[in-house]
Amino acid sequence: MTVSATKIIPVAIEDSRFWPIVQEIKDRGPLLTLLPYSRNRVGVVVTGAEVFSGRIEDSSLDILSPKVRAFGGEIVSHRICPDREEVIAEAIGAMAKQGCDVIITTGGLSVDADDVTLSGIVKSGANLVSYGSPILPGAMFALAYLGDIPILGAPAAIFYYKATALDIFLPRAMAGDTITRDDIASLGHGGLCLLCKVCTYPVCPFGKGE
Repeated sequence: MTVSATKIIPVAIEDSRFWPIVQEIKDRGPLLTLLPYSRNRVGVVVTGAEVFSGRIEDSSLDILSPKVRAFGGEIVSHRICPDREEVIAEAIGAMAKQGCDVIITTGGLSVDADDVTLSGIVKSGANLVSYGSPILPGAMFALAYLGDIPILGAPAAIFYYKATALDIFLPRAMAGDTITRDDIASLGHGGLCLLCKVCTYPVCPFGKGE
């Protein structure tokens, strides 16, 4: 797989110009870093009274399983919770104790009064990094860390669009790369999906930043 490439224009340059460039690159550190997908045990916390009561069928695994498997992972824990922050917090804590490397929550991240997923994440003891993102689809994405376990609050857009903010950050989380608030903010440039008739994500500008 080709990861990066460069080309000298014109065809050749003098040694006296080439090697100082190489040295400057070495002094700056690596141009890119490749991380293996080492966090392969994923937990999914589904929230929402409608899903918990059975009035709406839970389709989260149909959406999330292929995304997780694409990076060599497996969903090893799946809980459906009512809109009660203490129950959501308990489910997150239980998954952490079960050895989940990454936890994804679905539902309850809007601004309705009964949307308590975010407060449930915080109640679990996790450190909230960001709520909301400059990315469409995926403006209601949330990110927190419970120790070193990333908790990705999936936006409702995952049920309607192939690529959202979750698809941008899930591979990084599963590779153990620490995601910061600045990382999320920086994607305001290039964070608008163009909704092409034929989606080629990730081979497209979406989520690539500046």
